[in-house]
Amino acid sequence: MLEVLQMGSRAWSEPRTVRVFVPDQLNPREARVLVMLDGQNAFDQSTAFIDSWNAHQVLQARAMKGDAFAIVAVNNAGEAHARLHEYNLKKGAPALGEAIFSDVLPRIGREFGLKMHGQNIAVMGAGLAGVCSLYLGLRYSVALTACISPSLWVWGADVNAFVHASHGNNRIYLDTGTHEAGAHALNQENLKKVRSLREDLIRAGHQVAYQEVAGGTHSEKHWRQRLPTVLDAFMNFEEVSRAMH
Repeated sequence: MLEVLQMGSRAWSEPRTVRVFVPDQLNPREARVLVMLDGQNAFDQSTAFIDSWNAHQVLQARAMKGDAFAIVAVNNAGEAHARLHEYNLKKGAPALGEAIFSDVLPRIGREFGLKMHGQNIAVMGAGLAGVCSLYLGLRYSVALTACISPSLWVWGADVNAFVHASHGNNRIYLDTGTHEAGAHALNQENLKKVRSLREDLIRAGHQVAYQEVAGGTHSEKHWRQRLPTVLDAFMNFEEVSRAMH
């Protein structure tokens, strides 16, 4: 079941499209809830920026195997400059977190029968949304934060400062592709930054499952291939983390 909603929040100037997917024949009370940023890319090629993740197909297949997941996919703010502002840790990200965790998730929990306490929620994003998902995941201490191919060349210093000030024992899935930036020297610089982020997170007390995806580029086509791994980490973080070391 895929529902497309227009949802308001005190933190938003106008309603936002939010898509909720609960696999058929699934008891919502049994489902872990994955919050996806850039939600317009989650299900439908016609609304995706370039490529859809076809997340509903992945979740329906997992449900057939007995794995219970639901997705709440939140559209971004729209035009490039608005998205850049909203995902910025020092600008729009706090308001986005308030909208999602204070308004959107409680309402969806009531209407769809999904459990919305922190340890039943994961947050996932890629690129700029990967940076924002890291902020939201640590800020709200969710069960899993999935930070895919974070765009550290944009807000690297702000991310470092935020991570250094963080504390706790959060579970984080972090990855990057080996061909994110095109030229060899830029690829190596990106790998260096993401590896440094991993070490900073560990020093701050967090658990990190980390992988470098051979041949992976900065694209929806490659990011969507990591969704099954994110679901695995949500369900059994220790096992996934061990497999990556």
